[in-house]
Amino acid sequence: AKTSIKADKVLLDAPCSGMGVLSK
Repeated sequence: AKTSIKADKVLLDAPCSGMGVLSK
């Protein structure tokens, strides 16, 4: 359960933070 929620948060944050970091 925690893993799923944590994964979802990461996926949601990825577009903003993750993509920004990967872009740079």
